[in-house]
Amino acid sequence: MAENATFKDKMRAVAASAMLDAAEAALLELGQEGATIQHVAERVGCAPATLYLYFKNKEDLFNALVQRHTMQMLDSAQEELERDGLPLERIRRAIARFLTYTLQNRAFFQYFFTAVPMRHSVICQSLAAETRDRQETYGVKELALLRQAQQDGQIRPDIDPAILQDFMVSVCLSFCERTILNAVPVDNVVAMELLWGLLYGGIGNHTRDRA
Repeated sequence: MAENATFKDKMRAVAASAMLDAAEAALLELGQEGATIQHVAERVGCAPATLYLYFKNKEDLFNALVQRHTMQMLDSAQEELERDGLPLERIRRAIARFLTYTLQNRAFFQYFFTAVPMRHSVICQSLAAETRDRQETYGVKELALLRQAQQDGQIRPDIDPAILQDFMVSVCLSFCERTILNAVPVDNVVAMELLWGLLYGGIGNHTRDRA
């Protein structure tokens, strides 16, 4: 029975993934208003009733897409946090992974930032518990590195590292939105140099730099 249940779970995951692929393609081609459950079902090759067994409605589909992209970004960035190196360098590499991911999936994030512009708190509330837990785990590791960088004199010592972390999140979200929605594509290396310049300008220990 256990093996049978596991097989069913795997098949359900494969089917859900195919539905999400179809939903993303439909959303990007037709927009949120134009992409209906019927369109998605036709792309998958199933009846709309089958789609409703996996997702309650179109909003549920959109939230599932956001969760999938969020998990993939967090997994990629966390690899950098866990690699060897100075704390601030590990954070810089992780942020580079986030930026690279958004630029590589520009079409989806153009839709995302248009549909939900700068609504970070709303987005977080819509995420599943597993995704929120992964996000929290990443945040805890990043905060620990910020504290270590502060102790090492790399980050300004006059502000609580948790506040610096909030500042970084806000700047990254705003920068990614402006970059993705920019009519002229920005080179990834140039974008990262600009983003890190903004971040380090806010969190870096410039008193030490002048010493």
